[in-house]
Amino acid sequence: MVYDRAQDGPSDMRVPLPVSAPTGSVSVVELVLDRPPGLTVEEAASEGRRALMARRRLLTLVDGEAMGFAPFTMPRYQAARHLLMLAAELESVERGECLFLVVEEPPRHGKTELVSVRFPAWYIGRRPDRNFINCSYGDTLATRNGRKVRNILGWQRVREIFPDAALAQDSKAANLWTTEAGGEFLSVGIGGGITGHGAHILNIDDPIKSREEAESHVYRDKIWHWFTAEAFPRLEPDGAIILTLTRWHEDDLAGRILEKLEEVADLIGRRPRVVRLPALAEAGDLLGRERGEALWPERFTTERLAAIRAIIGSRDWAALYQQRPSPEEGDIFKWWPQYKSLPEPHAGVLIGIDTAYSEQRGADATAAASWVVGPDRKLRLANAVSWVAEAPMAERGLRWFYEETKARFPNVPIRPLVRKKVAIDRIMAQHLRVAGVPAIAVDMPGGDKEVYARMVVPEFEGERALIPEYAPWLDAWQQQHLNFPNAPHDDYVETTNVVLYYHTRNPTWKRPSDTDIWGEL
Repeated sequence: MVYDRAQDGPSDMRVPLPVSAPTGSVSVVELVLDRPPGLTVEEAASEGRRALMARRRLLTLVDGEAMGFAPFTMPRYQAARHLLMLAAELESVERGECLFLVVEEPPRHGKTELVSVRFPAWYIGRRPDRNFINCSYGDTLATRNGRKVRNILGWQRVREIFPDAALAQDSKAANLWTTEAGGEFLSVGIGGGITGHGAHILNIDDPIKSREEAESHVYRDKIWHWFTAEAFPRLEPDGAIILTLTRWHEDDLAGRILEKLEEVADLIGRRPRVVRLPALAEAGDLLGRERGEALWPERFTTERLAAIRAIIGSRDWAALYQQRPSPEEGDIFKWWPQYKSLPEPHAGVLIGIDTAYSEQRGADATAAASWVVGPDRKLRLANAVSWVAEAPMAERGLRWFYEETKARFPNVPIRPLVRKKVAIDRIMAQHLRVAGVPAIAVDMPGGDKEVYARMVVPEFEGERALIPEYAPWLDAWQQQHLNFPNAPHDDYVETTNVVLYYHTRNPTWKRPSDTDIWGEL
């Protein structure tokens, strides 16, 4: 391999080319005239044609795909699978198919380099008459990103691909410059002056930089006011918003947008497209990962991520790495006694089930959680899963969870529990019993789920219900409880309610009667 280095480009812009590839704008005739000794005219011409065809294919790829452009301008760029997915989402923004993209991603996983450096350069190259506003949490970072974008477009080999995106000679500041085609690029910190500048793309990258800022309600209000009163009005009629961030707080900019989803959808003309990429995969992962699989294993192995979690603590881990921010203390569930290991002998296992039938994104999930009854009669949370599926797949998942629990706790009585008063749960229980799963319909008193939650909370307060110190699924389970009753989903909370309610009323673990098992169907 040889490298063609642009004399006026950044030092990292070295593009590997085939040995025979010409550099710069070299014609086949020039290649023939400058052929090495011993190479015939016909051989040199054939070699030159092959090289130029390879170059044209490369330039077509770079022009047409954001992910093709990234390694072209930065050969050491690692095109991880989550970045390939993100690049495809950005391309849909460029085509005008997505007008509002929200990307939630852990720190140091490549989002800023792709979204705030490589993508703006590629977008302006393809659309040099458009205006692009790049926003970061501070002026220093914004200026640095603006300088990188400017330098990429000024590189000779990029100018060959995008000849119409030449920079205007009288406007080349790092944070504000224009193209000869009339487009403008502005890079500012959050809260910086953008009045008087329009945006076909309004790109906001990590509006919060620290826990101190995240915990300040005044600062969160400031960001929201800046977004609604200053940034959004800069958007052109056909413009798009890209919000890329690591989640810090349930009330951060992404949190408020999701909370005001219908209002935002009416404002923009369509719902935001949310791409949530946790460091460790959870149920329904967008990339199809297995639960607990790392997002970028080449850089952050599961072992390294476990070490990070141990250092920063569960709350920051859930927010920054799993993109599940939660309040430090819940409205109802406030106490979390923990255990290190499950004591034996096990008196039994209770499985709480909450059923939902849908495959739509954002719909309620079917959830199941197993609690082990120890020799001290205390309950210890052992496992929790959830998935969004229609009835046949949801039923199959529950059967699998029951069999997996039986295999883990052999010769221990296991009781799957559903709420008797919920029709969809009763129907599921009936199907499970036909399949050999002895589901019990629990007759809970009248009242809503918040009433039930307040009834079972004393079990945590009295340390009669405990959770593990760590489990791959624990953050998602705990976040739902911390956010309850204000969270959009409460599937795990429902499983907790039915298990703890049942256990407090069956402390001796008497054999369930036929009425308990079959209920009133």
